[in-house]
Amino acid sequence: MRNDRKRGAEGRTQGLRRRLSPATLVIHGILFLSVGFHAWTLAPEVWYGRYLFNDGVLHLSVAQRMVQTLETGEDPLDHWLPNYALGFPFVSHYQMFGHLLLLLLDRLLAGTLPLWFLFAIVRYLLLSLFPVMLFLGARCFGLPGITAAFIAAIGPLLSDHGHYGIAYESYIWRGSGLYTQLVAMNLFPVTLGAIARCVRQGKGRLSTAALLLGLLYLSHVIYGYMASLSVLFLLFPFEGGRGWWKTFRRRAFRLEMIFLLAIALIGWFIFPMLADSPYLNHSRWEPVYKWDGYGAGYVWRHLWGGSFFDHGRAPVLTLLAGLGFLLSLFRGENRFFAVNFLFWGLLLCGRPTWGSAIDLLPAGRDLHLHRVIGAFQFHGVFLAGIFLGTLSERGVAWFSRSRLGRRSGWGVAAALIPLLFLLPLLPLWRERVRFYAENERWGAWNDGRVREEAADLEALFRWLRVHPWGRIYPGLAARWGGSFKVGYLPLYAFLGVEGFDAVAFLYHAMSLNSDLMVHFDEWNPAHYDLMNVRYVVSEGGRPFPPFVREVARFGRFHLYRASASSGYFGVVRVGMTFRCDKRGLYDLAYPWMQSGHLARRNFPLVLLEGTDAAKHTSAVSPVLEPGDPLPPVPEASPPGRVIWERAGPPRWEAEVEMAEDAYILFKMTAHPKWQVEIDGTPVATVMLGPSFVGVPAPAGRHRVTARYTGRPERWLWLGVGILLWLWAARRERRGRSRTRPTPSRNGAAGGRGA
Repeated sequence: MRNDRKRGAEGRTQGLRRRLSPATLVIHGILFLSVGFHAWTLAPEVWYGRYLFNDGVLHLSVAQRMVQTLETGEDPLDHWLPNYALGFPFVSHYQMFGHLLLLLLDRLLAGTLPLWFLFAIVRYLLLSLFPVMLFLGARCFGLPGITAAFIAAIGPLLSDHGHYGIAYESYIWRGSGLYTQLVAMNLFPVTLGAIARCVRQGKGRLSTAALLLGLLYLSHVIYGYMASLSVLFLLFPFEGGRGWWKTFRRRAFRLEMIFLLAIALIGWFIFPMLADSPYLNHSRWEPVYKWDGYGAGYVWRHLWGGSFFDHGRAPVLTLLAGLGFLLSLFRGENRFFAVNFLFWGLLLCGRPTWGSAIDLLPAGRDLHLHRVIGAFQFHGVFLAGIFLGTLSERGVAWFSRSRLGRRSGWGVAAALIPLLFLLPLLPLWRERVRFYAENERWGAWNDGRVREEAADLEALFRWLRVHPWGRIYPGLAARWGGSFKVGYLPLYAFLGVEGFDAVAFLYHAMSLNSDLMVHFDEWNPAHYDLMNVRYVVSEGGRPFPPFVREVARFGRFHLYRASASSGYFGVVRVGMTFRCDKRGLYDLAYPWMQSGHLARRNFPLVLLEGTDAAKHTSAVSPVLEPGDPLPPVPEASPPGRVIWERAGPPRWEAEVEMAEDAYILFKMTAHPKWQVEIDGTPVATVMLGPSFVGVPAPAGRHRVTARYTGRPERWLWLGVGILLWLWAARRERRGRSRTRPTPSRNGAAGGRGA
């Protein structure tokens, strides 16, 4: 017993010496320097995080809506987001872990802090601590500590200017506001590292790796997808050795177990999203490169010119990544990163280079190919760190063997040699200081301008909240709405965060109505009625049609009411059928929106390929397909009117008077999980043009209610997935405990595991 205690004390002493050795202190010093640098330079992100104009507007709105669901009794995992693109069940089709994190923090703090402040704090912490996640991921791969430290220092220094990669331009106030990608960016290296530790080294827990992969998918589907493809290269024993087929099979089994456990954890999200994919828009307004990739010429020019890693400065990181690539090609233990760097670089070339072969990838047709630049940059960062780490190790080894290094007292100097290899990064730190200082100046100027008009904005929002609800038109982003600003922010950015429905800017384009909403004609009364545009906000002096009348003025903000809208509900006839898939809907619906059919309330029934409604709904003649001309406009009186309505969420209600058998139109994007009742009786819904909810109703007065129900069974699937994961984790833990050696009295390994 005394010997055991002595050995334990000696082990603790040796561990403390290792942790306090000069080499370890240098490693931790580099990591602390990287974290401290970004924590200091990015602190203004918190102060100016209230007023956003990028995708942060959407993400804050989603988090606010999640908090609201707890108050209204809706499902936080599957609910309706009415603010954008004429409504859409956003979180049922979009990665939500980052928003759930904000919801959890808000509940833990009992709502004592404003949600915008929590959002700013979380973004700031994720940006500041990203070097730590890179360090942990590199160590999980088994890379030396000094290499991991260089990777941690390099990662946050990328500059790619608008390529939506992992450079901080994608996340900060003046950047793109890619919050969910920021969450995924932090999980990506530790997920890859944890899987590599299990698959390649046989260490770690499969259940932990599966949990991280599941969270990565819930944080950002494309980053989960990239991780899943990246780890496939772990199956190949690049490090050499005999028995490669046996090694391959052993690794394949471990990786398969990780994938199966991850699927069990996220099946509640992935499978419903795939089932509802016909209702997910493939927007034609997004640049072609987002869907198709850049092409080999573009990728080569920007890689050679340094734009993927070093935009606007000397290509230091580009050079380091290239040298690391050449080095790792000939070092088996690091070849995984070189192969992935090459693979994702080739995939980034996309359809212009590979054509329809891209469609052979899982979900290849609906994949935002330009986002794979994230995986390309990640592996480039690792390669750059491997190159500096290798030089550092060799420098230390050379110095230690030299005559000076063998002298007493020069061991500490050898440990400090890695600091010399930080010198190439000094220009990058200087460039980042200037970049973040400009970000702070812009944020401060914007904050001052917003505060000057804050009272007028608050008065405008108060007026809108106490009057009948309807969509607001502050100008389309591509027209005068983009220049109608407070500071740097267009007015529609404020409307979204304040929870108002607006026809203005596509913060997301997932709704089938997205591509058509941007054709709103502010001089066409039928368009006001179709999209329920009840209010217009603009600066003074802008002309509007006679049915748009000014009702209030708040500073320079003029508020108008449009009398052309019947509200969120309407009564229409169905005089034709559109038969198409989601990509062909625009070609049919756009001419109809510009025709006289809309003013006559003569709507099309839409039978969308791939949906159950298309299989079980009878078509109304004539049946049109993309390219067919519209039928003549009929002459007829209005089929009915809306008497009153009450807008949600979670519930929309109205009383309508039908002059004949016709259809009740609900002006929210069609989705199979809308539940509509007429006079208390549930009725089957159909899709009416352009992509709204419709139900048939007989002549007479009726009370209609609409509520988005989502998929309550998600909670059952989630519970089953968690139970399966817990069962697997327990089995794994018990299996490890049975095989772990136990010390005997004489200190030798004994027991069943010996």
